[in-house]
Amino acid sequence: MLSIESLIKVSDNSGAKNAKCIKVFGSGLKRYAYVGSLILVTVKKRINQKKIKKKTIYYGIIIVTKYLTQRKDGINIRFNENRILLFSKTYKFLGTRIYGPIMKELKFQIFNNKKEKQKYMKVISYCKALI
Repeated sequence: MLSIESLIKVSDNSGAKNAKCIKVFGSGLKRYAYVGSLILVTVKKRINQKKIKKKTIYYGIIIVTKYLTQRKDGINIRFNENRILLFSKTYKFLGTRIYGPIMKELKFQIFNNKKEKQKYMKVISYCKALI
């Protein structure tokens, strides 16, 4: 569960290390973002040799949260940190590798929404582990 002004760790090799949430997309009254939500972020910390720039706005999709997630089979999952993946303004994935696991809820949300399916299919193919 992320809100505006949350600091988030970037979990791909795009060049950014930390990002800050600016806006949560959805209805105008939506305050919090969960796994699979699209957010608007700005990069706060980065690696020098990469093409990502500080204070530039990117899109991000949340793959893991600290907030407790309950599944229908009774399992409760909680991670140690919040992590996102960065996308460009044209929804192109900026990295070529994903570090760490991705929650299964992200995969199910992508396949249920046909509009977002084409945007995020590359993310699923780069993933090594679904938890």
